[in-house]
Amino acid sequence: MKYYDFKGGRALVQQNGRFFFIDLDGNRVGTETFDYAWDFHEGWAAVKQNCRWFYVDLEGNHIGTDTFDFAWDFHEGRARVLQDDRLFFVDLDMNRVGTETFDDACSFHEGMAKVKQDDRWFYVDIDGNRVGTETFDYAFDFHEGRSRVLQDDLWFYVDRNMNRVGTESFDNAWDFHEGRSLVLQDGRWFYIDLDMNRVGTESFDNACSFREGRARVRQDGLWFYVDRDMKRVGTESFDYTWDFHEGRARVEQDDRWFYVDLDMKRVGTESFDEACDFHEHG
Repeated sequence: MKYYDFKGGRALVQQNGRFFFIDLDGNRVGTETFDYAWDFHEGWAAVKQNCRWFYVDLEGNHIGTDTFDFAWDFHEGRARVLQDDRLFFVDLDMNRVGTETFDDACSFHEGMAKVKQDDRWFYVDIDGNRVGTETFDYAFDFHEGRSRVLQDDLWFYVDRNMNRVGTESFDNAWDFHEGRSLVLQDGRWFYIDLDMNRVGTESFDNACSFREGRARVRQDGLWFYVDRDMKRVGTESFDYTWDFHEGRARVEQDDRWFYVDLDMKRVGTESFDEACDFHEHG
């Protein structure tokens, strides 16, 4: 028997090649087993039975009568489903959202979903309406009201109305986190704010997104941390670093791992062969 993590008060269990759910007390939910199943998201889970996909609620009841060739998790009250090689969205009552179908589609983030039609990407809103008229070579999900899009091998950002933010394009770009995004220009990484203003003047060999007000960056083969104003935090550099979780980050120095706090003060005196991130204080 194989147990999966609890999500939404239910855990997925696999036994003798069949899938079912249990509640927090270990009681089986419903009597039906499935060929396959996904975890619960927003109160519904997608399950497969006899080569067809449909949704069940927290009590194991079928939602609606429609079945699909494939089905994905719910995000922001919408799920994407596949029928006859076409993708579209359904709501929590299994009503179809909009009338259009797509060659490809992704989950909703911040009320927008990226979809593909005739080899071009664009966005639809939560009601399935197309946003703007522009299409892109590729596009990513929205984060903090901005999405990065690719056009003619260059990246730039658009807002939720499909207006371009700023005029600059980049060789590469990442999602926004904590009001900062990481972009690549002429082989160097630096940060910009939500208005496309460059933050600070320094650029880096490599860099990562912000977590808990700190970003790890690499210069001349060594890693250190900067704050949201691009001020270096502490003076120490490391062979390798990871993101902050719960006010602690794991760092490597001379093949040994230890933890530092947000001020770059070492936490404890012990070092380790391996270390993992903090989650819920342990």
